[in-house]
Amino acid sequence: MELKIGELQQPPSRRRIGTSTSAKNLNTIKSLRVLRVLRPLKTINRVPKLKAVFDCVISSLKNVFNILIVYWLFQFIFAVIAVQLFQGKFFYCNDVSKMTRDDCQGQFIDYNDRGDPFLQNRTWRTRDFNYDNVIHAILTLFTVTTGEGWPAVLRNSIDSTVADRGPSPDFRQEMAIFYVVFFIVFPFFFVNIFVALIIITFQNQGENELIELDLDKNQVSSIFVF
Repeated sequence: MELKIGELQQPPSRRRIGTSTSAKNLNTIKSLRVLRVLRPLKTINRVPKLKAVFDCVISSLKNVFNILIVYWLFQFIFAVIAVQLFQGKFFYCNDVSKMTRDDCQGQFIDYNDRGDPFLQNRTWRTRDFNYDNVIHAILTLFTVTTGEGWPAVLRNSIDSTVADRGPSPDFRQEMAIFYVVFFIVFPFFFVNIFVALIIITFQNQGENELIELDLDKNQVSSIFVF
């Protein structure tokens, strides 16, 4: 009873601090429960074939690092080329009738979704994905590699005119060649390299297991024929 009276005599601020600390500890414990999702990984050791595939993936990661270096080197090269081709050429005015920054001033009449007119300030903007510097170029090209939103980037590139000037439809159609080459090198070439690397690693592991069994070539051939 004395203990309860002592607790009641504590200031409210101290009781709140103790309550908040307990709540934080409880949330931390609950967050650790997320690690339960790793339990299915235990089945890898129980299934030999699944373990072989998992070991193959882990072994291939050693060689993937070298390929990633080459990948980002080519990505940097294409980013530098893109900066030279499109730097400062992805700007536009929200009023499509204005082509330059100097003209993109004041207000113009726009229409909302219901067709009602309203006044809007003219602003000189740049596209979300652009090639104004190497960092933005790498991010834009990586987005193109994923296959999401690349038609809009291609359209902006074809419509680009000169630096600090708005777009003009189909002004530079030859810029599509840049993206054709880029798609050949990255989504097709490098993806196939990654797949081939995993296949080769899997084959090498199989050959190493046969060597450990001390089998000659004829025995190995008969196993594969079977």
